[in-house]
Amino acid sequence: MKARSAKTIFSFLMLMTVFSFFIVPRNASAVSVYEILKVVAAMETSDCDYTENISIVSSDGVTISANVYSPKNQGAGPFPVVVFINSWGMDEYEYQVPAATLAQRGYVALSYSARGFGKSGGVVNFGGAKDAADLTAILNYLESQYSVDTNNIAAVGISYGGMSALTALAKQSRIKTVACLSGPSDFDRGLFDQNATRAFWIQSLVSGGSGQNVDASFGAMMDDLQNYTNIPVYKAWAASISPASFISQINASGKPVYMSHNLDDMFISNSNMDFYTKLTVPKKLDLNQGIHASAEAGGLLGFDNYIWSNVYRWLDYHLKGIQNGIMSEKSVTMEKKFASERDSFDAWPSSLVKSKVFYLHPRRNIFDYDGEIKTSTYYLSTLLNPTGAITNTINHFYPLADTAATTGIPEVSQILESYIDVPLTVLVDIISTEKALVFKSDRFSSGLKIRGIAKLHLNVAFSTGKGILVAYLYDVSDAGIGTLLTHGVYGAYNLTAGKNQTIDMELAAQAYDLPAGHRLAIVIDTDDPLYGQPVNSYYAEKFSFSNSLQSRFEIPTVD
Repeated sequence: MKARSAKTIFSFLMLMTVFSFFIVPRNASAVSVYEILKVVAAMETSDCDYTENISIVSSDGVTISANVYSPKNQGAGPFPVVVFINSWGMDEYEYQVPAATLAQRGYVALSYSARGFGKSGGVVNFGGAKDAADLTAILNYLESQYSVDTNNIAAVGISYGGMSALTALAKQSRIKTVACLSGPSDFDRGLFDQNATRAFWIQSLVSGGSGQNVDASFGAMMDDLQNYTNIPVYKAWAASISPASFISQINASGKPVYMSHNLDDMFISNSNMDFYTKLTVPKKLDLNQGIHASAEAGGLLGFDNYIWSNVYRWLDYHLKGIQNGIMSEKSVTMEKKFASERDSFDAWPSSLVKSKVFYLHPRRNIFDYDGEIKTSTYYLSTLLNPTGAITNTINHFYPLADTAATTGIPEVSQILESYIDVPLTVLVDIISTEKALVFKSDRFSSGLKIRGIAKLHLNVAFSTGKGILVAYLYDVSDAGIGTLLTHGVYGAYNLTAGKNQTIDMELAAQAYDLPAGHRLAIVIDTDDPLYGQPVNSYYAEKFSFSNSLQSRFEIPTVD
């Protein structure tokens, strides 16, 4: 476990406050914290000027609200520009401290409320054509009012702002580089990865949007998504706003991209890792412990912050030409779970990461509690069962309680885990065999260094053609206590009832050092607080195993 200073505990408390922005309506919490941000920023303004309540008129007459920190006593310019785009549920006051910091470093830093947010007019446009026109008006304003270097302009944002920054890179020729912090690159996978709705986060998103002007159709679409209805409509809309849809334009531009993402993010880190892999431009990716925007939030209050330090260095290199070494460093870092260290890689995927393949062996009779995780394939041949065919069934007893395997209290458990090392644990042997399957490995005598995305290959039939399958990966100690490392979910909403399906599913990426002598366990059940059910009734999931029908577990490791 990591030692934690009083400052770190204070940072955690402030992170909790800042993070409330992302899930609480604007008018419920923002005023007091914005005042904190402005006070902290005021401490940084000795070498910069500040102007707020700026109104910029877009091409359709909508007014965009902004503020600007600009250099003072640093010469006549021209100065490079950083444009900050607000997060969901936030406005132009979100980036007070980073903007003041950059102005002291010789940048003109403008923060604005995207249309539909804060004091800006219009309806939230999700990075569409109207948002693009707004950014054009903002850049025109900066060129007319400040001494700016038009060849060195960056866009930076957290969450919605990060997604908007990536989209702007594809659409706006004057943007030279971006920093996308916890921004979803693929909105479809963000809320509906592997066909399962992120119900808790969808509700948080809709609640957090109550302080801005969002078209009613968005709320209706989110309701449909939670109910697993009109899925093609959601997918088409999500594709239209996702930076992943514009990756060919980004690659064609050759413009550099910095990304930060958190491994327990609601917008699953796997999709941003895939997006990063497809980028052919100069790039850097930092993967952090924490949930949505939590690793980046401390920098908004001026705390020493790994992510914001890299953002400043990235901007200094690409906009000011400062040779600070950031592009000669390894391009991908991954913070380890329950540790303060990071691993670094030259690229992703990395040649250093090797996939170890294991096979899931079923419970063979009613007296077996656990299945097994083995390096050898499952094989059984007897006179009565020459093919080794065995089925293991688990039941979803709606509306009864879930199993002891869980991701915990949404948001709270993940923040406690990431910032004060309070892990989610369970006594693995008490998990209900009626509701879950448990597979245990042998002890790893030398431990195991897990880095990346674990995968499962399963053969399962849903009795009603609908349901969810949640897979948890645990570190199991000698005492039988399982510590949750990561999890994944698969949703069935339109399958044939009772028909066996081959499922390939991913668990959320993770970095963790399994201690020597510990085991791994995979627990599979049918419910979790983070996810929505496609059916509110009983269903069963029947898992099939045979000599010719193997179930696999693949885990990425480094030496």
